[in-house]
Amino acid sequence: MPAPAASAAAVLALGVVVAPTAHADCAAPSITVSPTSAKPGDRITIAGAAFGTDCNDTGNGDEDATPEPVLGDPAADINLVLSADGTRSTLATVDADADYAFTQRVTLPVDVTGPVEIYATLAEGYDTDPVTLTIREGQTSTAAAPSASTEVARPAVVQTDSPSRSKDYGPVLLLGGAGAIALIAAALGIGRSRRQGASSPAH
Repeated sequence: MPAPAASAAAVLALGVVVAPTAHADCAAPSITVSPTSAKPGDRITIAGAAFGTDCNDTGNGDEDATPEPVLGDPAADINLVLSADGTRSTLATVDADADYAFTQRVTLPVDVTGPVEIYATLAEGYDTDPVTLTIREGQTSTAAAPSASTEVARPAVVQTDSPSRSKDYGPVLLLGGAGAIALIAAALGIGRSRRQGASSPAH
């Protein structure tokens, strides 16, 4: 029956026509910022993921060939940029590790306040989606503010060259020893005089 055969051929041809073509579908590089609210001059952490130089999720068509890494090589020279009121400044330049990730601590400018955007720029010219950070007005640190406590600070201990306690009692001990010797000598003298008196003849 030619009609069904023709219909099957048409369906097969249609299927070939409408079949979706293979396309790359790799994760896009992205960053996170912690915390998302800080003061001028504070340090924050920027973490990045999926920072590669290629996208090979569709394979290279050769089953016997060694598969290439999905994201190619880890990206290098990644600029971490802060944008505020149309002014851009680079906070740091980093390289992704073997897992296509990085974690970087950066210091915020001391002269910028309000909402700002932070994003990463790759050497190939790709920019990640920006992350909003709020830099609030700086306040005096509580550690530097004068204390309202009424507690009186203890004075620092000052070391002096005064003689030790054992030296203070040295003269007393010496005097005590001399007195004891004098008493013993006196006792000996009295005893001797008594013996002499007893041995002399009576008149």
